[in-house]
Amino acid sequence: ADVLLRLQGVTVGPRTSFSSRVLLKGCEPVVFIDGAELMSRTMDLDAFIDVDDIEAIEVYITPAEVPLEFPGDPLCGSILVWRKADRRRL
Repeated sequence: ADVLLRLQGVTVGPRTSFSSRVLLKGCEPVVFIDGAELMSRTMDLDAFIDVDDIEAIEVYITPAEVPLEFPGDPLCGSILVWRKADRRRL
């Protein structure tokens, strides 16, 4: 989640000892890892992926920006995380 902190429109919080919640303009985005939708949204993004495994991250702040092949929430944007090829396990 900390990787996303510097992006405009992205907030991380409130933090608990167990999770880091990511919000895009105040709403909880749909998250895709290697093209597959993460069903729990972003309640604990850090639990699903290690920063060392990340090849690239795409952040779409509004739903209008999200590529058509990644349908998500019509009211919020999406986050796409791509892992290094040798680390993909989904």
